[in-house]
Amino acid sequence: MHSLSRTAVHYSLVAAIFFGSYLSLGYYQQALGQQTPPNLADEVKQLSSRRFIDREQAMLNLIDHGTAVIPEIVKQLEQQNFEGITRSLHILSELTLSDKQGFRANGVPRQSLETLANSNHLRIARQAASALDRINIVREADAIRGLTKLGARYNRVYTRVGADSKYVQQIHLDSGWRGEAEDLYMLPWVASAEELLVEELELDAQWFEIISRMRKLTSLVVKRCPLTDESAKYIAKLTSLTNLDIRYCPLTDSGFDSLHPLKKLAYVKLYGTKGTKEGALRLQQAVKAELDFRLGAFLGVGCRQPPAACYIESVQPNTGAFKAGLIVGDIITAFDDRTVKDFNDLRTIISGHRPGDKSKVSITRIGVPQTAAYNKTEDSIVKARVKPHIAGVVVEEIPEDCALYKAGLRKGHVVTNLHLVEVKTAEEFQKVLKDAPLGPVRFVYSSDPKEMVIEVEFGEWD
Repeated sequence: MHSLSRTAVHYSLVAAIFFGSYLSLGYYQQALGQQTPPNLADEVKQLSSRRFIDREQAMLNLIDHGTAVIPEIVKQLEQQNFEGITRSLHILSELTLSDKQGFRANGVPRQSLETLANSNHLRIARQAASALDRINIVREADAIRGLTKLGARYNRVYTRVGADSKYVQQIHLDSGWRGEAEDLYMLPWVASAEELLVEELELDAQWFEIISRMRKLTSLVVKRCPLTDESAKYIAKLTSLTNLDIRYCPLTDSGFDSLHPLKKLAYVKLYGTKGTKEGALRLQQAVKAELDFRLGAFLGVGCRQPPAACYIESVQPNTGAFKAGLIVGDIITAFDDRTVKDFNDLRTIISGHRPGDKSKVSITRIGVPQTAAYNKTEDSIVKARVKPHIAGVVVEEIPEDCALYKAGLRKGHVVTNLHLVEVKTAEEFQKVLKDAPLGPVRFVYSSDPKEMVIEVEFGEWD
């Protein structure tokens, strides 16, 4: 009768796991009483016994005994038959899910399953991975609730990964986090999290030892945290990472070298670290990833993409560009006496500066664009002579009997657009005028272009 009652309890527990709930080991211990096997190695061997009752009794006893059985179970695992393997992994699952161990799970049962999930023994690896997935289903919702209650944010966000952007499930920890280091043990249970963003928190190696167990994480972003070279060794265990973004952290070349095992990395962003360009290039060579290494300076402008000139199309509030007085429509032509032909040139120059550095930027400010039109007829005569200008073409000569003069164009004005076409040369200017049909021909021009030099102070990337 005693054996039958223990068997009934076992089946009720298995059913509970598969349907998304679970009974605690406290219940087991109360129902079955504590029993320590007289010979642990023999007890583990019984998991592959021919007799069902022996297999069942051994499994229940081993669960009762707690985490002390794990080394022997792992040691004998490859010698077990199919059912012995299944029961062994079930024991590890039960110990991982126990109330007694909680989310921390003593680190041992879950880590054992994670190690086995990477085993060369395919049957063991598949079953261990499956067990971890089932465990996460049970625990994940509770972990998300626990983390968000302590100030973490768990959301589906649109994030930039390398050159692309996509939606990911993100856990965001920042200065609003109210938990202790012990509470971080909930993180590895959130298997659906694809990206972890940590910023402005006092981190130590223990944080990253826990984070390293987030085996399905594909993106890690760390901003303004005391990330050390020692902690980088734990980041190197996140072998599923394809995106790594580290900003304003004291990571050195030694830390970069620790990241070489991350062979799945496709994009690496290193801004404002203590490392060198040479160390970053060694990392890039080791992982074959796209690298964006900068000393960390941020100007705060968005510009037209090459091959166009470096037109400023946006200025972010409260940035170095905003405070210096740069405005939309300005064209950056030089930086610290270095020529800027396009936005790529600008980014290259800025990448060599640190936050707080001051530089002088040369710009052409064409002012507020104006629109006018002249009525093209068979008798219309256009006598204006123009030459190339960074913003379009500038009028060199224009007699008073020219149709464009009558429409308001004057010497020194810069024409940027003619009949809805951007013009950059005198040849383009004449061709558009010739090809335009009879009737109104509109043009956009600036009446007061200026060459200016403005001093800017760099800030940090957000």
